Amino acid sequence: MNTLTQNMIQELNTVDFLTTEQAAALAKQAFADYSKRSNAAKAVDKAVWDMALAGGCPNRVYNAVEKLVACYA
Repeated sequence: MNTLTQNMIQELNTVDFLTTEQAAALAKQAFADYSKRSNAAKAVDKAVWDMALAGGCPNRVYNAVEKLVACYA
């Protein structure tokens, strides 16, 4: 059974360019589905802040969420 985060990752695989809003929504869902205490979750949080404050890349958030999901797979 897939989590909502895994379903969102599958949907976003078809998108050519990931927007900041999509990346933020993905991270928010990942924090709802998985623990915030793991190192992988901390990497997601760091990527979100980097994206929001420093103009970082939404794809970094996406990649970090994929690693978080892999930790629990």
